[in-house]
Amino acid sequence: MLANEIITNAVKHAFPDSRSGRIEVSLRHRGYDVLLRVRDNGIGDACKAGGGIGKQLIAALAGQTRAQISVDVQAGTLVQVRLPAEDFKPSSAKPAIPPVIPLGQYCYSV
Repeated sequence: MLANEIITNAVKHAFPDSRSGRIEVSLRHRGYDVLLRVRDNGIGDACKAGGGIGKQLIAALAGQTRAQISVDVQAGTLVQVRLPAEDFKPSSAKPAIPPVIPLGQYCYSV
């Protein structure tokens, strides 16, 4: 759900007035973390502090998943979500989650 909301925000807000652009999504296992990156080459984050419902939902989902989120708006927008890799390992206390599989990098052009 977290990835879906971040990608949806990029599609809705990065490319106004039917601009074309690029959204890159990657998911990688790095040491003790799983790193989700969503980067677009759109107009950047022009939204004021706090943001809309989408940003609030992203923050709430991050809190539920022990994720750390960083946002960089230097050239377009880059959202990085760092999740503890241990949350993706099976345990007897909770249902097993499939192992993290390197997905490489996928691009979506609008």
